[in-house]
Amino acid sequence: MTRTIRLLLALFLLSVLPACPDDDDDSTSSLDDDDATDDDDATDDDDATDDDDSGDDDDSAAEACAVDDDADGVSVCGPDGIPGNADDDCDDDDINNFPGNPEVCDGADNDCDTVVPADEIDDDVDGADCAGEDCVDINNDGGATGVHTIDPDGVGGADPYDVYCNNDVADGGWQLVTVRLSDNGVLFDTILCLDPTVDCSGHVPDAQLFAGEAPELLLALLDETVWLTIGGLDATGSDHLLDMLSLDRALTTSSSCAYPHYCNVDLDAGMVVTGSSPGYTPRFTSLDRQFMRYGGLWMGKNGGSSDDHVVELSYVNYCNGGGLSFSDASDTSLGNVACGEPGALWFRY
Repeated sequence: MTRTIRLLLALFLLSVLPACPDDDDDSTSSLDDDDATDDDDATDDDDATDDDDSGDDDDSAAEACAVDDDADGVSVCGPDGIPGNADDDCDDDDINNFPGNPEVCDGADNDCDTVVPADEIDDDVDGADCAGEDCVDINNDGGATGVHTIDPDGVGGADPYDVYCNNDVADGGWQLVTVRLSDNGVLFDTILCLDPTVDCSGHVPDAQLFAGEAPELLLALLDETVWLTIGGLDATGSDHLLDMLSLDRALTTSSSCAYPHYCNVDLDAGMVVTGSSPGYTPRFTSLDRQFMRYGGLWMGKNGGSSDDHVVELSYVNYCNGGGLSFSDASDTSLGNVACGEPGALWFRY
C-alpha cells in the first residue's frame, strides 16, 4: 500500500510541476542552456567552451595558440605555433603591435622586440613623444624659437639631435647654420650651432639634405630688423653652395683659390631673393653673381664691386671685417642698410 501511494505521488508531481527549460532549443536541458552547441551529448569542438557539459574545457593547445583577437594576422603563439618565442603577438589587443611591424611614434612596442625606442618616449613630459623631423615640423606643431630636438630619419633610425630653430622670422621653421658677430675664421665647420648670440661656424648635416631638392636660406641680423630669404639654390650633389653648407665642399680662411679650398664665382646661377624684412628692398632680387671664399659669402650681380652688392657674410674685410651686411638701391655704397653687424645664416626646406 505504501509503495502504491509513493508511485501515485510521483506521477502527480510530474503532472503539475513545469519541465526543466530548454531555452536554446537543443532538445535537452543542459549546463549552458543559452548555447545550442552545449548539451550532454555534444562533442567538444575546441572553441574554448565546455560543449559536452563535462565540467572541463578540453580545447587543444593548438587551438589556444591560434587566437588572434586583434585580427592583425599574427596569433598569440606566432607562425610557429609555439608560445614564448619572438614571433608571438606581444599585444593581441592592439592591431598596431606585432612582430615585424615598423615602429611609429606612439610610445608602444610596435615591432614586439620588447623595446620602445628612446626617441619616441616623452622624457621631458612636454606632451610630444617623438622629435620633429626638422624646424619646419617643430614650427608647424607650435614650437617656440629655441633649441629643439629633431629626428630627420624618423623613429628607429639615427639618434635625434639638438638644433636651434627660429620660428619668429619669415613664417618660421629656420634652422641655425652659422653665426657671425665678427670675422671668426672658416664660415662652416663640423658643429651644430645652438646659440645665435655666440660666434659659431656650423653646418647642415647630410641627413637633412634630399637629392633633387634645395632649401631656402635666411640671412638675418640678430636683432631681426633686417633680413632676406634666398631661393633658387642648386640641389645637393651639384658641388655648389648647398654642398659647402654640408661640408662636402670646403671654404677656406686662406687667400688660396686652389683645390680643395675653392674660390669659385657664380656657383648657383638661379639664386634669387624670395623675401625681405618690412621696409627693406634689396638692391637686386637676382643674385646670379656669388663669391665664396676666405670663409665668407658675397652675393649680388655684375662684376662684384660695392654697387653690385646685396648681401655678404664675413667676406674678406668688407664692412668692418665681419658680421652681416645688406645693401639697397638708395645709393651705390656697400652695406648702406647694414654693414658688418651681428647676424646669422639659417636654412629650411
